[in-house]
Amino acid sequence: MKRKIRIKDPLYQQLLRIPARFYMRLKGFRIKDRYKAQKGEKVVVLANHVTDYDPILIRLCLNRYLYTLSTDNIYSSRITRYWIPRLGGVPKRKGLTDITSLKEMLRIASHNGSLLIFAEGNRSYADFQFYIAPNFSSLLYKLKATIVLYNIVGGFGSYPRFGNKRRRGKAYTKLVKVLKYDEYKDMDPAKLNEIITTNLKCFDVDSGYKYKSNKKAEYLERMLFVCPKCGKMHTLNSKGNHLICSNCGLDVTYNEDLTISSADPDFKFARLSEWYFYQKEFVKNLNIDDSFKFEDDDVTLKTVNPFELSKKLAKGKLVLTKDTISVGEYKMDVKDIEIASPMSGRKLVFTINNQNLQIRGGKKFNALKYVLLFNKLDTKMKNEKVDNYFSL
Repeated sequence: MKRKIRIKDPLYQQLLRIPARFYMRLKGFRIKDRYKAQKGEKVVVLANHVTDYDPILIRLCLNRYLYTLSTDNIYSSRITRYWIPRLGGVPKRKGLTDITSLKEMLRIASHNGSLLIFAEGNRSYADFQFYIAPNFSSLLYKLKATIVLYNIVGGFGSYPRFGNKRRRGKAYTKLVKVLKYDEYKDMDPAKLNEIITTNLKCFDVDSGYKYKSNKKAEYLERMLFVCPKCGKMHTLNSKGNHLICSNCGLDVTYNEDLTISSADPDFKFARLSEWYFYQKEFVKNLNIDDSFKFEDDDVTLKTVNPFELSKKLAKGKLVLTKDTISVGEYKMDVKDIEIASPMSGRKLVFTINNQNLQIRGGKKFNALKYVLLFNKLDTKMKNEKVDNYFSL
């Protein structure tokens, strides 16, 4: 049964805006540059994606009920599968073209409804932009709506993807560009895509703002797993504002201006993105043979299929070889992995045999390394080139 299309916020959402504004201020965000849509005007809001609060922040900037494209994995609990659709959520399979979600967006637009889309589809790990499909603009021509482009400035500085706690500093929403349908309907698709990509770039490391905390580097192991000095994996440990290699002693400081530095002359990186891309190249050149094995202790495996209650499948050691991935006694073939992505904090989600699964690890669990490895091993996602975010 198709749900009713809403053009205006229902009463409960209008009431929710009041505590939501207060809550966002407590979290350190400022809602700036509100966009007031005219009567009868439908909009498509596009924004960079840096925190879990982004959908709330952007929705507070507009006077429109915004249907929000979101990964289908979050619709698998009693609360989320009921409330997220009622708050405007539109489920989409992460990293894959989802015809069902595309049809739903077009249906919403045909009823003059408005949308919020995070075009990158993934929260930023550092100062780089995730892949935006070259044909993304083709959807916008079909929606025939005003395009409103927002930046969330300071989101990564305040709430880095690898961290658990806030770093104190400026964080706010910024309206960067508005394109009416008549302005872009005859525009070359490549040009429109360029405008979107350029205006969604928002790197906090370039802002000049400072973000204060006594634990700025805490849980950087969730992002970084290869020491650039000795080349060893799984030897990095965070403490306060430092990331230290237990093998060679490399000591790297994560600074208030979001740069990284070290007194070691062999350390050449100044930005987290440089370390990130070094790791991608490291995995790309990794030798895969019968002795290949990655392990993590004490993880939980469960199903996260949309609109179904999640089900625990196994708990124990995670072991990845070149042919299999297993948790405890539950074993799967690597070749069947269709798509994978890190989720917030310490979660890895992946699809195998058309079933959505989630692995939740310990406090320093690095889901990113497994996604990069899935793009290295003989998986379906690698062979069919379906991953444009973390591909090598």
